[in-house]
Amino acid sequence: MLRQMLAVAVMCGAMQIAYAENWTPILKFQRESYNSYESDTATMTETKLLNDRRKIYEYTAVALSKLETPDFSAFSEEAVYDAFWAVFDGYAVDKVWLKELKNRIAELSGGEVQLRGSSSIHFNVRVRGPAEYLILKKGKSKTRIILGPYVSPVIFNN
Repeated sequence: MLRQMLAVAVMCGAMQIAYAENWTPILKFQRESYNSYESDTATMTETKLLNDRRKIYEYTAVALSKLETPDFSAFSEEAVYDAFWAVFDGYAVDKVWLKELKNRIAELSGGEVQLRGSSSIHFNVRVRGPAEYLILKKGKSKTRIILGPYVSPVIFNN
C-alpha cells in the first residue's frame, strides 16, 4: 500500500514519504517550474511527438489502403507505442480518430478499400488488453486486422 501511495505521489511530480497509511509528509519535494531551457526542450519534444504521431497515422492509412502491414521502422518503438496509446482510452479506441482513419483509407484507395468494425469472435487470435477488431474489405476480399496500443500496433489475422 505504501509503495502504491509513494508511486502515485512521484508520478504527480511530488515525492512524499509517509508513515504506513497516514499521509503525514516527512519529506516533500515539488518542482515549481522549469527553467527556460527545460521548458523549450519540453516544447520541442512535444512538437516532435505530435509530428511523429501524425506521420505514424499516415503510414498506417497508406499501408492499410494497400492491404499491407505498416512499416514503422523509420520510427522508434517508443514513438509507435505512444502514437497508438494516445488514441486508446483504456480499452476502447477513440471513435473520432478511428472514423478519420477509415475516411483516410477510403480516400487513399479511391473508395476501393473499406475499414469496418468487427467482433473478436470472428478472429483466430484475441488480445488480452486494449484492441480494436476490424475488417479491411476490398471488393469480395476481406482481411481481418487487430489494432492496439502496442509496439506492433497492427496485426493481420487471416
